Amino acid sequence: MVAVATPALPAMRGLDALERVVEELPELTASIAGVALMGLATGLSRRVDAAWAVTTALMFAVSLYAALRHGHVAAAVTAGAITWALLLTRRAFYRHSRLIDLVPDPRVAVGIAAAFGIALMGALLWAVSGRTLPKRRGGRC
Repeated sequence: MVAVATPALPAMRGLDALERVVEELPELTASIAGVALMGLATGLSRRVDAAWAVTTALMFAVSLYAALRHGHVAAAVTAGAITWALLLTRRAFYRHSRLIDLVPDPRVAVGIAAAFGIALMGALLWAVSGRTLPKRRGGRC
C-alpha cells in the first residue's frame, strides 16, 4: 500500500515484509481461531458455559469472515448454522467454570500441538519464500 501511495520514494527495507504480514493477517487469525475451536471442543463436551460463549463468538466471527473476506457462501452458511444451533442450545451448557481450568484430553492436546507446529512451519516457509532471488543475466534457463 505504501509503495503504491508513494511511488517516488525509494523502497524501504522491511516494508515489503510488513505489507505481507498485513495482507496475510486475516488468514493467520482464521487459522488460530480454528485451533482455538479444537481446544474449546473439550469444554463444549463438558457442557461448560464459558466454552459455549467463546465458541459462539468465534463461529459468528468465522461466518462473517467467510462471507465478507472471501465471499464463500457455503462456509458462511455452515458457520452461521452452527452459531444458531449453539444459540438455541444455550440452556444445555449449565456448568459454570473458567476455561483455564479445563484440561483437554491428551489426544486433543496432541492435535492442537500438531496444528500449531504445522502453522509454525507454514509461517517459516512463508517467510523464506518472501525473499526474492537475484535475476539471471543473459542466457536461457
